[in-house]
Amino acid sequence: MVGYHEPIGMAICSMIGDLSGIICDGASNSCAMKVSTSVSSGFKAVLMALSQVRVTGKEGIVCDSVETSINNFGAIVSQSMKIIDTQIIDIMSHKT
Repeated sequence: MVGYHEPIGMAICSMIGDLSGIICDGASNSCAMKVSTSVSSGFKAVLMALSQVRVTGKEGIVCDSVETSINNFGAIVSQSMKIIDTQIIDIMSHKT
């Protein structure tokens, strides 16, 4: 894997930029669609990285550093998802 650090980082940043808006809405059939979307995003991100293209540090939560981008994504997931989980449970519990 020597020499692949940069394209791997580029692919990770592109995937963070692409998938950060997907939320888990409970165990359901739509989970398979989200897995498929994630695999497609990963494939697209690798192709972009191999062409030296990526989501840049000027866009959304992505930064120039892959480590900072991962930390930003982690902060969103660990903090914001608590509120989202509560809202999803409320919505699901009120379905007829």
